[in-house]
Amino acid sequence: MKRSKPSASTEYMYTPLVTSWPFRDSMFQAKVPSPCVPSKGSSTTMSPESQSEARLCRSAFHDPTNRAGLGIVPILLIANLLLGVYVNLSIWYKLTDRTLMGAVVSIGGALVTVVCLLWWVPRFGYIGAAWATLACYASMVLASYLLGRKYYPVPYDVKRVSGYIGLGIVIYLFNRELVTATGTPALLSGTVLLLVYLAIAYALDGRKARRGRLN
Repeated sequence: MKRSKPSASTEYMYTPLVTSWPFRDSMFQAKVPSPCVPSKGSSTTMSPESQSEARLCRSAFHDPTNRAGLGIVPILLIANLLLGVYVNLSIWYKLTDRTLMGAVVSIGGALVTVVCLLWWVPRFGYIGAAWATLACYASMVLASYLLGRKYYPVPYDVKRVSGYIGLGIVIYLFNRELVTATGTPALLSGTVLLLVYLAIAYALDGRKARRGRLN
């Protein structure tokens, strides 16, 4: 059977997860051989290159300096979320045969990226590059939404969508402060707050969606 290709919006949704180390190897180690975990049925003898890669993988879990870049992960996740929003918004210029405008929006996003990189990277390093990515996709979402309202209006519930995004950011910031102030394990507090977020989402929209499906 031929495997169907995932849609663009679905791809942008799961790409940050499956390409983020160290989750990638743990999710696909049954299919993709990893230097950190010997595959089943293979010889336990490892080449010097494989041993070096295995030591590098193990050291990454124990050396705090290897986790210094985790601070940019939330920024890039929000940026990828906005990229998915842009992909869905960009359908208007395809339906109205105004693909040139889509090219202009993309070029504008590229210019925003270049300007922000030249401005922020010398000051903030790779964190500035992460913010430049977020600024690029945010500007493209805004431009595509405003142009779409003019040429192909769609009644998006902007307040509700923005509310969910804002709620997620508030919960994330609250979790950081909670962990810093009380020493609560980040995994525990993050899991509890994620369940709170899902409960709020279900209370606001889950019942309506289920009721509409039953009707």
